Amino acid sequence: MRANHRTASLSTMHIEAAPERIWEGLATARGMKTYLTDEVHAPNEHISAGDEIRIVIGDMINDAVCLASDRPRLFRLKDRFRSLLADDSYVEYELVTTFRLEEEEHMTRVTVEVDGYDENSELHRWVRECGEFGWKQSLFNLKLVLELGLDLRHDVFGYPRFGVCNYTAPPAQLRAQGLDPDRVQGNYLMEVFPEGPAARAGLRPGDIVVSFGGRDVPTYAEFIRSLGLCTGTKEPVGVTYYRGGRRLHTEAVLSYDKLLTGLVDPTEESVRQVADGKRSS
Repeated sequence: MRANHRTASLSTMHIEAAPERIWEGLATARGMKTYLTDEVHAPNEHISAGDEIRIVIGDMINDAVCLASDRPRLFRLKDRFRSLLADDSYVEYELVTTFRLEEEEHMTRVTVEVDGYDENSELHRWVRECGEFGWKQSLFNLKLVLELGLDLRHDVFGYPRFGVCNYTAPPAQLRAQGLDPDRVQGNYLMEVFPEGPAARAGLRPGDIVVSFGGRDVPTYAEFIRSLGLCTGTKEPVGVTYYRGGRRLHTEAVLSYDKLLTGLVDPTEESVRQVADGKRSS
């Protein structure tokens, strides 16, 4: 039996604001609504140790418990996530998220540490890479809100979607297809959403995408960047992938459907209108 190796990830952002202002964004329901999501339920405005809160982001629901609240230096949550997959089933998983704020001259260094990933779990590979990139995007939007007064979450997260759940293919999955990890890197498709762009283009779970929109995508981060660079594109984009060791090519028309992005139009009243939708890459 394999041991469960629990690991953590780190995301960091320097923000030109005092720790107290940043704390308001990270550790209050009102602050979270300014940059992260429109729906947060908490018993008190300032969240304290022991408080139970619910954070809804698209189809993802986090029923969290505050483990520590040391204003304005440290804030820690025990997360209990519930997310929707391509087959309409839900997956649940638990993590611990810690926010640390440290003053550095005229800036504050914000570090988000997420602990509890199981490196042997395929689900956790996907969750980890989604989470790492997602926190970079969210911290960037918090920086924009505090420094420039601009909430651009719909621009930051509003890139077109391919309709898959994917992660960086580890060497073992590449070798399983007869590929040399020193020569081929790509994204393993864990889930392909029915009737989504990838499915319509003929892709299936287990395929390994190595090129997207004319750009190599050796990692999850590069895959998301390539999607972002396709923003505004109406023409089909080229996709190169491996299936059973064979190198194949297809084209896909990307989608902005809120069932894939998890986003509503900024003029719509509430994110709950798509709370039962799907979010994917």
